[in-house]
Amino acid sequence: MYYVAENARKIAISIDHGQKGVEVLFADKIIRNFIKNEKYDAIIYKAINNHNKYEIEKGLSEKELLYSKIVRDADNIDIFRDVLDSEKIEEHGHIGCEDISKELLSPEFFEDLKKEELLVYAKAKNDMDIMVAIIAHIYWLEFSESLKIIKENDYINRFVKRLNCQDEYTK
Repeated sequence: MYYVAENARKIAISIDHGQKGVEVLFADKIIRNFIKNEKYDAIIYKAINNHNKYEIEKGLSEKELLYSKIVRDADNIDIFRDVLDSEKIEEHGHIGCEDISKELLSPEFFEDLKKEELLVYAKAKNDMDIMVAIIAHIYWLEFSESLKIIKENDYINRFVKRLNCQDEYTK
């Protein structure tokens, strides 16, 4: 889940799935089911732990940073695919709107979007803000290959079309 919003009709409880992932893999040595050698454990740990953070931690080695960025890009591309493949786009908003097409983008969120940075889910006022925050994941992408995948699959246009915004300002 993506966020917890105070003004939500239905609040989603969020966990740090990067942190939970490394706990599961490394606490009981489940990682050994996938890779026998411990040589890459630090890189794998850092890549998984950092992939969903607002900012990748400072002080990583060159390889830890590279793999953190790779996993992060893959996760963001997967978020686009997941939203587009879902039966109901509202499932990803987590506030529980009945018809997202009628929702308005909050002016504060639009101002943050214009900065071309990742949007903070906790600042979202409604489901449309959450959907726009997901679209803004494009600003998080590190690699030209990731952008190529986004373009080849027309994810942004498909995503915006799927929202079916009724309000001109939001559109």
